[in-house]
Amino acid sequence: MALSCDLDVPKNDDRGMTIDPHLINVHYTSGGMEQELGFVDSLAACGTEPAWYFDDPTNPSKAILCPQTCSTIKTDTTAVLRILAGCKPHIVAK
Repeated sequence: MALSCDLDVPKNDDRGMTIDPHLINVHYTSGGMEQELGFVDSLAACGTEPAWYFDDPTNPSKAILCPQTCSTIKTDTTAVLRILAGCKPHIVAK
């Protein structure tokens, strides 16, 4: 089954603590190799680097994979996506 390119931004961690959505990272694992995906401001800022952006920058509810990144994970039968909370995201240089 193919993974979704839209990931729900968690509101709380497993202990019930509120998660700051601006302190999350999206990780992609394939064949045992893990990669932190970069963050971009919007769909328009997506380039060739593996990246994601928020559906709404001020009140995010979804982390959305950029089109090229989405295409990659859709064809990867071993792909695993995880959202990790607590650290500022890696910003993709413009």
